[in-house]
Amino acid sequence: MMLLTEEKKDLIVMKFGGSCLKDANSFKQTTNIIRKYAKDSKLILVTSALKGITDKLVDFYKNSCEETPECDLMVENIFYIHRNLINEIIDDKTPEYRITMDFLDEIIEELSHLGRIVRLLRPSMDIQDIIV
Repeated sequence: MMLLTEEKKDLIVMKFGGSCLKDANSFKQTTNIIRKYAKDSKLILVTSALKGITDKLVDFYKNSCEETPECDLMVENIFYIHRNLINEIIDDKTPEYRITMDFLDEIIEELSHLGRIVRLLRPSMDIQDIIV
């Protein structure tokens, strides 16, 4: 069990939407806000997908249901959006960079597999929820 120290009594929940996570500059502003509060408080952070990604995931799901060939391009686009942002905000010589890129590769592969599952099983709100 973790006990709160005297200097970090307050618990603050922060929610950052997609517009706070759209580019490197917005990420820097968001991390500055987090750092400011992290000095004196315990934090719970809740984040949305990067700006525009939820819509791309819904489109991916719909195209997977219709078995259109654009699905691979959609996954590739989602990957590149994330990779480009990672390249802007994390130094590629740090361990965090490799960890983040490995995580991205894993999630993108999972997304591709889910698209194939959708094609096999047909539309399902449960699968749509997993994708989004």
